[in-house]
Amino acid sequence: MICKVVTVIVGLIAVLMGLIATGVLHKTDIVANLVAKNKPELIGMVPLTTKQSDLKNCFKVESLPSLTGKVALVTGGNSGIGYETVKSLASKGAEVIMACRSQAKCTEAASMIKGKVSTMLVDMSSMKSVGEFSKEFLKRYKRLDIFVQNAGIGVFDDHTITPEGVELIFATNFLGHFKMHLAFEKLLETTAKLTGDVRIVLVSSAASFDAIPEVGVHLNLKDLNDKSKSSGVKAYGQSKLAQGKL
Repeated sequence: MICKVVTVIVGLIAVLMGLIATGVLHKTDIVANLVAKNKPELIGMVPLTTKQSDLKNCFKVESLPSLTGKVALVTGGNSGIGYETVKSLASKGAEVIMACRSQAKCTEAASMIKGKVSTMLVDMSSMKSVGEFSKEFLKRYKRLDIFVQNAGIGVFDDHTITPEGVELIFATNFLGHFKMHLAFEKLLETTAKLTGDVRIVLVSSAASFDAIPEVGVHLNLKDLNDKSKSSGVKAYGQSKLAQGKL
């Protein structure tokens, strides 16, 4: 029985991948129709249904100008989107600070990137850690041209409350970045006056739509920490919606 179920699942996955590869989903607007029928959680699948030919005018790293002399900070820079961002910025000459929670992972990731990349430790779920990181960063650097708020955790956490009393996903994805953002406001303003060009990038998610319109963002700690109101997908969606409103 189990073998049959696995076979069916594998078969369905194969069919889905085939539809994506051939562009059938794109041509029939299946995903768009699902989204229109109050299924915003599926909006994240839209890029999978886009034909490669439609991406020819999208952003490319090669189009970036020289970033020599600029300082960039990327949180969660040791993997995924963060890692690729660090690599791209460094390839254009920026001095990039890769902020990570694990020194070992941070060092390993930085060693694989050509360019001027340094590492600093921070736990974005801990306001104490974010505060200490921010103070140290301000001691080391007198400018910040690019601030990429990327670090985050997904929907698989089983509703953990941090030692500081905040739901873990919300604390990591939004609250830590908000605190860091406030700490760097003056530095960002000073850099902007010097160069006229400062970029602040918040890596949000289509999952933010899952927080609209039913719950939005809970504005009090009691609801944020209430497992029945803010856990898993809900907590992730709220954290990304809050980040988008920052």
